Amino acid sequence: MTTYYGSAGVARLAQDLARVPRELRPRVRAALTTSGGELRQLAAQNASWSRRIPDALKVRTRFSGTRAGVYVVASRLTAPGARPLEGITGNATFRHPVLGHGNEWVDQDTRPYLAPAVEAEADQAVGRLQDAMDQALRVAGFG
Repeated sequence: MTTYYGSAGVARLAQDLARVPRELRPRVRAALTTSGGELRQLAAQNASWSRRIPDALKVRTRFSGTRAGVYVVASRLTAPGARPLEGITGNATFRHPVLGHGNEWVDQDTRPYLAPAVEAEADQAVGRLQDAMDQALRVAGFG
């Protein structure tokens, strides 16, 4: 059993995910999606002020490429303002046009919902992901 700690642990988890055999990926994906669901649920609670963002949040799992991992993502179609409101650029505000006034732009404060969930749940989330991966691999006879 591998232990994942901090950002180095997340990088190790990504490497391990990339090595999961193709035939085991559905079982591992299901376990990781379930464990990532608790982080998604906390982020949705943090965004309860929004009508769109909580329903737009989904858990995605990638096994290949340099971005293998478990992600909580927001649908651009369901909640177009989710990314700027999270503050993904690192700024405390973002600019947008005023609806119905094409030439008028305003600054709006960000309202992060995902980053606070990750900060609050980081250790528990990584532990759940590790347990889910270990369990799925054990059930498949690899642990």
